[in-house]
Amino acid sequence: MTDTEHTSLEAVFKIMDDMRGKLLALIKDIPLDTIIHTDNHWRLRDILGHLGAWDEAAIRSIEAYKQGGQYVVRHEFTGEDTGEQFNQREYARYSAWSDAQIMGYFTETREKLKQTLASLTPQQWADQMHMPWGQGSLRSPFTLGDGIAGHEDEHYQLIQQWREATEQ
Repeated sequence: MTDTEHTSLEAVFKIMDDMRGKLLALIKDIPLDTIIHTDNHWRLRDILGHLGAWDEAAIRSIEAYKQGGQYVVRHEFTGEDTGEQFNQREYARYSAWSDAQIMGYFTETREKLKQTLASLTPQQWADQMHMPWGQGSLRSPFTLGDGIAGHEDEHYQLIQQWREATEQ
């Protein structure tokens, strides 16, 4: 596989789709109100809303990049942990949503993210952009999609650990 093939839109979609498929298979029989993260009392629905919120931030970042600008979450907040401030703001927005609204948001933001990535020109795809989480320097749009899938994998691992602990 060449570098171009490895960093293609199709390659990042495969990474994102494979991760999403793994996550959906893992959670298929877990009620959305189940507390998964006991340290912060996040329910499964909160995790799905959180993942949707970061997909939405990625969409905003790509849209800004397409217009010659940037969207970085940390620019909206002050202080040390701007990522946590973002998470809390977004949690306040989706925490009272119905199960159907959460699942719709989780699904629709991913589809919109993929559409937004697909809307990039070949030149935009080849260039670098600011990541919504704002850490490090400029990165490729492929890296953004791969990073979103990696973030989802972090939560997959935590849900898997919870599942293993509750099945013992």
